[in-house]
Amino acid sequence: SSPPGLDEAASDSDAPSAVWVKPEAFAGESFDPSAYLNDMRRFVPLEDLRKELDTHLGTLKAELVELINRDYSEFVGLSTSLTDVDGAILRMRQPLTEFQAKLKQAKEEVTANLDELEEGLARRSEAVAARATLELLLDTAFVMSKVERLLSELDSSSSAAEDVSARAQLLERIASEVNRLQFYSNRGKALPFVMQTKGRIDAAEAQLLDSLRVCLRDGLEKQDRGVLLHCLHAFAALGHADQAEALIREVVMAPVVRRVLDSLPAASPSGAAPAGRELGTVYDMLLRTLLKESAFVLAPMREAAAGLQAYNLLANSLLAEVDEAVASAYPAAFSAGNPTAFLANYNASLRFLTGLEAECPNRAVLAAFRSSPAVTSFSKRWNLFAYFSSHFQEVASSLDQALNGGMLVAAGPSDAAVVEGGEEQFALQAMAVTWKCLQQCWRQEVYVSALADRFLKLSLQVMARATSTVEGELRPGAEGVARAKAAAGATTSGAEEAKRASGAAFATPEELAMLLHDLELLQALCKNEYSSVIERRLEATVPAEVVKGALAAIEDGADG
Repeated sequence: SSPPGLDEAASDSDAPSAVWVKPEAFAGESFDPSAYLNDMRRFVPLEDLRKELDTHLGTLKAELVELINRDYSEFVGLSTSLTDVDGAILRMRQPLTEFQAKLKQAKEEVTANLDELEEGLARRSEAVAARATLELLLDTAFVMSKVERLLSELDSSSSAAEDVSARAQLLERIASEVNRLQFYSNRGKALPFVMQTKGRIDAAEAQLLDSLRVCLRDGLEKQDRGVLLHCLHAFAALGHADQAEALIREVVMAPVVRRVLDSLPAASPSGAAPAGRELGTVYDMLLRTLLKESAFVLAPMREAAAGLQAYNLLANSLLAEVDEAVASAYPAAFSAGNPTAFLANYNASLRFLTGLEAECPNRAVLAAFRSSPAVTSFSKRWNLFAYFSSHFQEVASSLDQALNGGMLVAAGPSDAAVVEGGEEQFALQAMAVTWKCLQQCWRQEVYVSALADRFLKLSLQVMARATSTVEGELRPGAEGVARAKAAAGATTSGAEEAKRASGAAFATPEELAMLLHDLELLQALCKNEYSSVIERRLEATVPAEVVKGALAAIEDGADG
């Protein structure tokens, strides 16, 4: 049998649905009734759509009735077959409750064991830390006692010449122990015992450094390689390589520098190098003599196996002493007041640095040398900006005087032959002086590679100044023409003044031809000879891309 009322519901399902009603669209999770209606109403009237949806609803009710009728007898008999449900639940509850109690007990036991284990691990960690602290204190006390004992043995030992080598070995051994002591002290710096021992450590280190200085001085004076290596290793272990470098500078470098400078004629009252004795000669003699007489000190520095990487004797001992001594003996040699002498002395200093760099055995040593404070201090003595400023003033003054004097002034005897080896020469003074100013920037006697960017900028400024002047001369303003006419009606000299005031307004065809000739000649020189000179100067110190860009700028300036 079937439940009442369900058979009637099935009667409406006989009519078929339209093909455009797709039941699967209603089952989608993203189904939106409003969107569906808006989509369907575009091609189906709402009344027809309602009828078709009612038909589909009837179909669904019919399917529901069929499902209920199929299993209705089992559904009705379900209540009679479910008997003694409460008893079954009670029978299952007891073992589940017992199992729950066992799980709770096991959890409590595991938690207790875990807490006990963590507590044990914490105690173990504390014990390990306490043991490490105790070992640190014991090691500190042991090494401190050992250092003090060795220092007492050092004081009681003989300082005879035959024992200097053994003394140096003992000093190196003590230095290694003091290095250990410093390590322990740094690790336990917050411990009261270590803090109390800090005074003893400092006293031992100071006593050791005093003994090391005495021993190193003895080894340097006797040129004993073994004593030298032991002492240098000891200074490096203590972290005081600078003290060893200072002592080597004092004992080895300073006497040699003083002897070389004393052998040269005294500086002039102005502080400049004596005639015939430019700094080039001074630096050459110092480099040659120092490398020869300090070879026993510098040679181990080039040996990787010597373990002296902490030292930079070339910079901190040799160069520092030379820099200070030369600056004191010839203070005016570093002045840019005389640009010619300044450049000669500056180039001599670069050769001196290059000679020292040649003594560096590898790139790491070379990098350390170049980045050292001694090299920085040596380079800062040369005021290159003041040197460039003096040449800038010279070029600007000459160029302004020539251009302001008029573009159509004929070149004089000193200006006519400014193009070396050229068949063509400049006809006008302004263009001849412009070419001279451009050459001045890159002459061997003027150019400095460290100022390459400034000299390039100056060259472009000279070109731009000449270009703007020529354009102004060829296109004078109304005020300039008026002044020219007024000057022309005055005197004969006024006529010449009129030409200058009006530019090319009253120029003859011959004068314009000379101006055109000079402009073309200057352009050709800048693109060929001048560019070649600049390329030779730059290619030795700057990347190829930079050289290419500089030449392109020069060519643009020449075309301007």
